Amino acid sequence: MRRGKRLTIIVGIVAGLLAMSAVAIAASNAFQSKGINNVRVKTETSSFSTSSTSWVTLPGASLTMSVPNGKQKLFIAEFDAESYCQNGTQWCSVRILINGTEMHPQAGTNFAFDSVDTDRWEAHAMSRTFGPVGPGQYTFQVQARVSNAATVFGLDDWSFKVFKGAA
Repeated sequence: MRRGKRLTIIVGIVAGLLAMSAVAIAASNAFQSKGINNVRVKTETSSFSTSSTSWVTLPGASLTMSVPNGKQKLFIAEFDAESYCQNGTQWCSVRILINGTEMHPQAGTNFAFDSVDTDRWEAHAMSRTFGPVGPGQYTFQVQARVSNAATVFGLDDWSFKVFKGAA
């Protein structure tokens, strides 16, 4: 093999490996807290259902926390519920927002909280992170949607928790 062709192949392989590692780095986030110093919790036993293909805020699933002046905080939010996802095809999604921005990982409609099946209620959970953030008031909301309008997504007996930790 000629030296020029071999060099081109090696450069191509190295470039491909670098591109793959850049994608892996871009898709990963690391967060660290020096301990949890505040927790807020909301629970609900009433059932909710939707067939909306647009994001719908889960009634009552809103919490507010503040960060004092001169401080940086990391937020961790958890949501768990009995869930069913029936009819249609594909899956049912849930996301958690902080001041209207999806928390990390920001998977959007790609996160399947539950998948279409013939079973009924079953337990599901998720956890999201955001920060560090500076002083201000922060509102957290849980939203749900379906990927197919023929699908019915139900949530019941849920718990929504937000933890605030020192960054």
